[in-house]
Amino acid sequence: MQTAPAALTIDPEFENLLPALTPEESAALEESLEREGCRDALIAWNDTLVDGHNRYKICNRRGFAYNVRQMDFDSREDVIIWICANQSARRNLTPVQFTILLGTRYEAEKKKASNPAGRNQYSEDAPQNGERPTTAERIAAEVGVSKNTVERAGRFARAVDTLAADSPTIKRKILSGEVKQARTAIVEIAAKPEAERKEAVEKMERGEPVEPPKPKREREAKPEPTEKECTMCGRVLPIDRFSLKLAGRSSICRQCYALTKATGGRQDIREHMATITDVANAMYDDTAPDYSLDDILDEIRRGADTLQRLIWNALQQHSDLMDTAEARAQYDDLISDISAAIYNLRRS
Repeated sequence: MQTAPAALTIDPEFENLLPALTPEESAALEESLEREGCRDALIAWNDTLVDGHNRYKICNRRGFAYNVRQMDFDSREDVIIWICANQSARRNLTPVQFTILLGTRYEAEKKKASNPAGRNQYSEDAPQNGERPTTAERIAAEVGVSKNTVERAGRFARAVDTLAADSPTIKRKILSGEVKQARTAIVEIAAKPEAERKEAVEKMERGEPVEPPKPKREREAKPEPTEKECTMCGRVLPIDRFSLKLAGRSSICRQCYALTKATGGRQDIREHMATITDVANAMYDDTAPDYSLDDILDEIRRGADTLQRLIWNALQQHSDLMDTAEARAQYDDLISDISAAIYNLRRS
């Protein structure tokens, strides 16, 4: 580790893997550097900055001293893989930011695994003999997510990079959450013809919503209907919500039939069903079809990992505060409360 008298090179691809700090975050970081100095060394690959871009800019602007630690990497892909893995583990990330980091790492590892014949030896197209996992499976096991989550993240990261080729700022806006567009919609927009894609990017830059491309109408024979309107409550429901066993009542959904039997009549059922539908829609928002059970489980896993890291970091950095019996008792009480909360979750 050495004090760096010379300027380091900023690689835009490395820097843009993470969103820029908000004004509040930047001010807090500058205040910390002024008060405590740059305690953690910047990471560099030869003369290229790898980690610590915000601290580097503030230190140069304010004249603060800093140290640089050199790391050896075999390729740019190795640098990208390290940045994504390092930042995913230590920063509080939004789901979009985590997805881009995960997908970017996946794409970089696929490139790195290519054999001389040009075929990715870990690709999902490779023969599965049960001995060697695919790249997605290996990353999924390491990060604690599903294989499908890794592959979806890869598609999303590729789509964001495609849009970034049309605009130097769109990736930053997607990372910061300024662009309010579903991940699936961004993937679909990236697949549009160039003129349509650039028009969509311009709309997103202005903060306007972009409708995903509509599927072409099928010109084949009309398929069997999958939905049906209930003549009693007026809702359009899947066919399997109607009972064919009810003679003369096949146009009435099962819920209405049950309510009719329970109340002895049909009055107010349409009004009741409308209220039930509103409540259900409020509870189960279906406006983000790209958010799946895998995403929910991934967030819970990351939250558990963050809690574990917080506890260990606090104990390691402030071990002297745990010397008294009273402090250890308070720590035991805290762990007991956390255990009780987890137990209650399992019971519920």
